[in-house]
Formats: sequence, C-alpha cells, structure tokens
Amino acid sequence: MDSFLDLIFIPKCMFCSVMGRYICSTCLAKMKTLSEEYCVVCGKESENGITHSRCRSSGTPSQLYSAFEYTSLVRAVIKRSKYKSKEFLGLKIITELAAELCKEELSKFTSYVVIPIPVSAIRLKDRGFNQVETIVKVISKRNGNKVKLGLLKRITDSIAQYSNTRKERFANVSGVFEVEKSQKNLVADQKFLLVDDICTSGATLLEASKVLYKYGAKDVKCFALSKKL
Repeated sequence: MDSFLDLIFIPKCMFCSVMGRYICSTCLAKMKTLSEEYCVVCGKESENGITHSRCRSSGTPSQLYSAFEYTSLVRAVIKRSKYKSKEFLGLKIITELAAELCKEELSKFTSYVVIPIPVSAIRLKDRGFNQVETIVKVISKRNGNKVKLGLLKRITDSIAQYSNTRKERFANVSGVFEVEKSQKNLVADQKFLLVDDICTSGATLLEASKVLYKYGAKDVKCFALSKKL
C-alpha cells in the first residue's frame, strides 16, 4: 500500500526532474536575462529600450522592454505554453521572475492599460487559449495595471513567423490587427502597454501599435517576456 506521502503530489522540475518545484532554482538561474534593451524599430541597442528618435514616427511605440533572451530554457517554457494542453505554470513562474527583474521599469507604466497581442480566431479555437494572457495577468497583478483582454483582435490569420526573413515578417502581419468595434471609443487619449511572449523583428508589436495610434492612443509601450537576438 502506498504511504500517505506517496499520495501527495510533489512537483519535479520540468527540465532536470529534481523534486520540489516545477522549475527549480538551479534551472531558473540558467535563464539568460538581457543585459541590454533594444529599439523595437531597428533592433539595435537602445537605453531602456526607448525607440531611437531617428526611428520614431506617428505610429511607432515609444519603448520596448524585455526580460529574457529567447534561448534554451525560456524558449522551452514558451513553446510548451503554446503547444501543450494549457501548460501555463512554467510560463507563470518565469513571468513572475521577469516582473521582479523588471519591477523598477514596469513601475513607470502603472497608468498604462495592459493588453495582450491576440491570436487569431482559428488558433484560439484550436488551442482554446491565448498564452500571452497568462503573462498579462501576472504583470498587471504585480504592477496594479488595468487590463483589456478583448480590445485588440486579430482579424486574419498569419503563417508561423519562425522561418521568415525580417522583410517577410513585416509583410506577414500587415493589416492583421483591428480594435474591437464596441471598444474603439476606449482608445483615444489612452496609454497602452502591449504584451507579447517573444519579440523577434518587432513586426507584430509595431503593427499592433499602429492600429492603437490610428484610433487616438496617447502612447504605446511594449513589454516582451523574451527577445530573440
């Protein structure tokens, strides 16, 4: 007969299988944090991720802030959150760590309404979830931001971006976002913090920001859990 202790669920690390935590402290320490931030438009280093003056236009976000480099363990956690059956615990754990690492910068965004980059209706139906909402909920809870989950929508599906060139990435997301009709009057003069799990070329964040500015957003900043270098 199993002992009482055998019947208690004790989590083990998803990477090294050490018992005790879903991601152990040793594996968390291996996640590579960003030592620099980058301009969302040109992808070059920028202090605090502020968009270079030479890169600014009327439709570009003013800042991109990221916590981790999209590599090794971070990549594995994000992929599992997307393609496994609602496996969000790992994503929640590393987002909590990101929120702590970035708390000084994120504290400057408390007046911003937080919204996730949406997935298409097709992918939402297939998966049943948008994993970025997990990141949004952690950030907003830690930082005290208001959240609008349905304000921005993806009106067309786009092919997977991972194998595309930079030029193809921008073409792939052109015109894919729109503000929900019933919420268009909530955008004018509002400040937004757009959240995504990965920033590669910046194409997705730039396209979504453009739509918010189109309807009168006062300022748009971006937070990506990870940045692919």
